[in-house]
Amino acid sequence: MALVYHYKILPGKKGAKIKTPSIPVCFPGNSLLKMNVIALVDSGADCSVIPRGLAEVLNLDLTGTKQDSFGFCGKIECIESSVRITPPLHPAIES
Repeated sequence: MALVYHYKILPGKKGAKIKTPSIPVCFPGNSLLKMNVIALVDSGADCSVIPRGLAEVLNLDLTGTKQDSFGFCGKIECIESSVRITPPLHPAIES
């Protein structure tokens, strides 16, 4: 069974509307907490990043290798870790 998602329309600068390839996902994390979020899909990326605050809430292992990651917005410091994502637990997030 294939899941099909339509582009989400988000507000942009100066009132513009931007279509983004965003999908609902669930981060089960390494704790009892499960968090549903909207994630931006970058099919050409070598890796994905999440904010450190979300990683801490999910109790991810942040003792991994620190490395610089480069993108169109410049350089950021990342910590290598891993997390499983699943479809959202509650379909209401898709609205």
